[in-house]
Amino acid sequence: MTALQTRHLTIVFLSLLFLPTLQSRSLAWGPVGHRTVAMIAEDLLDPEAHPEGLDPETLRTLRALHQSLGLNAQTLKAAKEIIGQNAGLAAISNCADILRKNAVICGGAFEVPVMPETGPWHYINIPHDDPVRSGDSLGDYCSVNPNDDPEGCVTGQIHRQIRVLSGAEAGDKRQALMFLVHFVGDAHQPLHCSDDDDAGGNRKPVAFEGKKTNLHALWDGLIGNKATAHESPAEALDIEAAENAGALTRRLERDMASQDVGAWIAGAIVDEAGIESFLFAQGTLRPDYAAAQRDSNGAVVYGADYQDRMQPEAFRRLQQAGARLAYILNKALSPKSTPRTFPRPPAPPAQPGPRSSAQGAAATQSDSTLLRSFLSPNSLTCPVPMWDGRP
Repeated sequence: MTALQTRHLTIVFLSLLFLPTLQSRSLAWGPVGHRTVAMIAEDLLDPEAHPEGLDPETLRTLRALHQSLGLNAQTLKAAKEIIGQNAGLAAISNCADILRKNAVICGGAFEVPVMPETGPWHYINIPHDDPVRSGDSLGDYCSVNPNDDPEGCVTGQIHRQIRVLSGAEAGDKRQALMFLVHFVGDAHQPLHCSDDDDAGGNRKPVAFEGKKTNLHALWDGLIGNKATAHESPAEALDIEAAENAGALTRRLERDMASQDVGAWIAGAIVDEAGIESFLFAQGTLRPDYAAAQRDSNGAVVYGADYQDRMQPEAFRRLQQAGARLAYILNKALSPKSTPRTFPRPPAPPAQPGPRSSAQGAAATQSDSTLLRSFLSPNSLTCPVPMWDGRP
């Protein structure tokens, strides 16, 4: 074991040791979700890279999608060369959450300093009642962040990291790849792209099967089993959850044979990912919450039927994120692919109305509650170890 890998394991251990004392607002899909997105992208880019874990039907599906999407197996090789230490996309998929609070040895391969300023890069504040529709530009929403950065939101940062990774803009390609793998996943979580002055649903209390939680934490838990849907982000970091990433990946990949994956990569896919998330939150998640029964404390009461209703969409968003990540990386890194940037929708002629800063403001609050939101720069997570057999 190298000195760098030893330091990496030490940081992972300390992260787990002190996690319960810290606010956790940044897990997005959680370590399992982000790792699943990365693993789907890896398998689409090179179905032959991990054939030992694939049943024949899934392998046929991945090979067909690899060909139909025009992907190049050399893209995954190029990505691993950028990362170093033979680490893959899954190994770096959660580093962007850690570095807002602590330096990290990302994937056991390279060191990244603490970067608290990256907190707003994980989400975009689109007021829940705005008339945003497919094809709209999200630029004006992106510019409303604590740093007034015109690309200081999740969709803006995806565009920026694509430019760096492809060489169109100067920057650290390893960090660009690390951010890109994570942010593509973030953009597909509906409550990352919808704002109701509630920190992405974390201020909306929920009682799930008798357990106190909130809308955001509950929705993150939808990718797990019913018995774990109310777990805290800290509980999602155990070995069982890490092992589940592999099983979830296989399940979602098998189902992609029945999906119109080609439609997912058409058009301005970066902004569309954010708009899709917003529209699902606007049209389904928030109306459902508003109409639900409440307990004596004002918390919405949900049971297992809620997960039955919402889990299919959660799974579809993970599938879309994995396919789009593969396509984006293929365009950015494959020598045979052009163009190396992605189109943006035209800017609207009129400026949107005032934007809420609830998520940004909440990100500066003290670490007083574990289950607040996963959008804050004040959270600490750790990369999921490689129990599923992948570097």
